Amino acid sequence: MTPILVSFHYFRSANLTGLVDELGGTDAIDLFVDSGAFSALNAGAKVTVPDYAEWLNKHHRVVNFAAGLDVIGDPKATAKNARALVKATKGRVTIVPTFHVGSDWRHLVALCEEYQFVALGGAVGVNRRERAMLAWLAHAHKIIRDAGAVAHGFGLTRPPYPEALPWFSVDSSYWAVAQRTGTMALWDRRAKRFVPIRVGRPDTAKHAVLLKEYGLDPIQFSAAGFGRSSKRGPDAKGDRAALATASVKSWRRYARHLRAARDVEPPKGVRGSGPKVYLAAGSPGDVRLLATMEDE
Repeated sequence: MTPILVSFHYFRSANLTGLVDELGGTDAIDLFVDSGAFSALNAGAKVTVPDYAEWLNKHHRVVNFAAGLDVIGDPKATAKNARALVKATKGRVTIVPTFHVGSDWRHLVALCEEYQFVALGGAVGVNRRERAMLAWLAHAHKIIRDAGAVAHGFGLTRPPYPEALPWFSVDSSYWAVAQRTGTMALWDRRAKRFVPIRVGRPDTAKHAVLLKEYGLDPIQFSAAGFGRSSKRGPDAKGDRAALATASVKSWRRYARHLRAARDVEPPKGVRGSGPKVYLAAGSPGDVRLLATMEDE
């Protein structure tokens, strides 16, 4: 199964069930759903529990699990929304509440008394404080594991976080950045690390061995203007597609690296053992790309 993350905000008008069925159904796609409330807020829109619940009920057959509707900075409201979603979906969908950085630990303990699956979030902007972040995550994982639950990490795919702790799952939208910015990170299986690569520069060629492992032409990727319509014209579209494909392959290789290190049993009602890396899709086109790319 291909793990894919979609949000209610971006897919509320899409025929999500039809799309998943078209691409092979739940045997082919492992779908994690987020509310997308933060993106909605930035766009001047609003996500409500009733609307989100109605949409989840409509597409529950193809959803593996779904994040609750968070209220960042208000753990009581976050927990209340999670309970409301559980009630509204009537067990059709596994609801995963989120505990945020900065919240009192007692709220995480309370969530673990109700749920077998809890997400950790609010780390964007602070996850580069590596030592402090690892200490916070380790304490959170201890509470979660002692309660017999498992954890998802929002925005926590940057090493060393995924391999340092026994996550059931993490998610990343970084794969899609490559085609917009020309910057990608390729997983080097020998060095066991991500190698940042900026295309369209002469020094890109120094990564020739790694680029070739991903089926890429180092000379082409080093050419000035790679991926830019102003420089490459119609060829730029193909350049950006190659960037996206290589980035997806990179994250899938990283996911295999994580799975080789440990096995995490799924909570009740969730399909497939972890650890998993869910790649975020912003459109039906992204879902098709992620679902139809051949695995290695």
